[in-house]
Amino acid sequence: MMMGRWFGGWGYDPFINGGGWWMMGIGMLFNILFWGALIYLAIRFLNKGGFGSFGGNHGETPEEILRKRYARGEITREEYQQMLEDLKK
Repeated sequence: MMMGRWFGGWGYDPFINGGGWWMMGIGMLFNILFWGALIYLAIRFLNKGGFGSFGGNHGETPEEILRKRYARGEITREEYQQMLEDLKK
C-alpha cells in the first residue's frame, strides 16, 4: 500500500523503469567473479590435496630431487656430484 502512494499506483517506478537497470549488470559481474573464484579455489585445493603449489613438485628442493634420482640409480655418483655442484653455484 505504501509503494502505491510513493509511485502513484501503476505509475513511474525508478527501479524498474530504467532507473536501476545497471544494477543487473553489476550483479551479474559479481556473480561471475564469485563463482569463478570459488571454482578456481576448489580446483586448486582438490588438484594437489591442499593449497600448496598448483601443479608444482610439492615443495621438494632441487637437491632432494637429485638425491632421490641418485638413490633410485638413475644417475651415477659422478653425475650426482657434478649436478649437486652445479646447483650450488
